[in-house]
Amino acid sequence: MFSRDLYYAFAAQRIPELAEYDTVVLSKNELSWYVPEDEQTVIHYVHSTPRTPYDLFQQRGDSLPTRLYSFVARTLFLPNTKYPDRFVANSELVARRLERYWRISADRIDVVYPPVPVDEYSPSDPKEYYLTYSRLIPEKRIDAIVDAFAELDAELVVGGSGEERDRLERRAPENVRFVGYMDESEKKRRLGEARALLFNAMNEDFGMIPVEALASGTPVLGVDEGYTKYQIKAGKNGYTHDPDPKSIRSAVERFEREGVAWSAAEIQEYAERYSAEAFRQGMQDAVARAEDDATIDVSYGSGDET
Repeated sequence: MFSRDLYYAFAAQRIPELAEYDTVVLSKNELSWYVPEDEQTVIHYVHSTPRTPYDLFQQRGDSLPTRLYSFVARTLFLPNTKYPDRFVANSELVARRLERYWRISADRIDVVYPPVPVDEYSPSDPKEYYLTYSRLIPEKRIDAIVDAFAELDAELVVGGSGEERDRLERRAPENVRFVGYMDESEKKRRLGEARALLFNAMNEDFGMIPVEALASGTPVLGVDEGYTKYQIKAGKNGYTHDPDPKSIRSAVERFEREGVAWSAAEIQEYAERYSAEAFRQGMQDAVARAEDDATIDVSYGSGDET
């Protein structure tokens, strides 16, 4: 990881192809190592600050190599925060990370949500099962969702593939069914017909999957951390829970008892804030502000006019 980051830092300082443009938009998590020319405008769209050196350091920094890498990364990153004229964060949570970890002032940050094709999703005939899907890796914490259903009289469908699948299938009760990789057609169908989506990923910086569910008119039962908790309006389009099986089970039981206040159409309307059109408009506005910030203004006093 460290050698990769050092290579990026070295190679990205000078990219002749970028020097040809008046305005450059960089989309990456690491800071911009690219050194712009005087009058070039640079916008940095950030999906998150690097996770291990910053927001996940307390969870991951238990070994000497990791602590050493994180320390060096933090030290190298900071000087480069001055290069972009403007930063764009993919959520308010990431904007907060930019302020805290990279010391960027709030007036240099815009929030523009990633584009989700929300108009491609829709409700369909409801089925009596809950859905969760993602890459089956430890950070998604699907095991806690599977364990929660061991004591629930409800069916769970698990979509996706990954290193955790065999282990998850071995521990799963009979009311949990694994369907593997889902193509776009199957994913959209299942999102539209599921009773609710369960989402338990660790400290997501944005999270596309809950938005896809909301765009389908489907409530979300999501973990109360990261940006997920801000996508959910409790009692209206879903409920939040802690990442453990007991809390997940309680959220499902509450949803079974109370449902949610918003209709499928109202949940879909809420998801419009994450649309591709909203992204395009947000980025256009951010670029315009960056170009305005970068404009060199040469003012002369009355005695200096020619």
